[in-house]
Amino acid sequence: MENIRYKKITNENFLNKFEQQLNELKKSDDFSINSRIFALINYKNKNIDTLCIGEYRGICLNGNILSHNDDFHNLIMDEIDFYDKKLYDELRRN
Repeated sequence: MENIRYKKITNENFLNKFEQQLNELKKSDDFSINSRIFALINYKNKNIDTLCIGEYRGICLNGNILSHNDDFHNLIMDEIDFYDKKLYDELRRN
């Protein structure tokens, strides 16, 4: 399991944007996503949500598929440094 990376995010600016954008997402009729990222969201009240995200699209919260949102997806991918940004931008242009 050499390709597994762990990251604890405490950046308040990111967490505020994350929470705001997550709360705006609606349930979707899509039936599946190709998850590459699995996140645990720990709340101060001790509740935990699970978030699964596809490499290019797809968002699932606690087993519920949500409508895709590029801004939310990119916010997460940038914060966890999922892509080699320079290479990814070059591939998207071609």
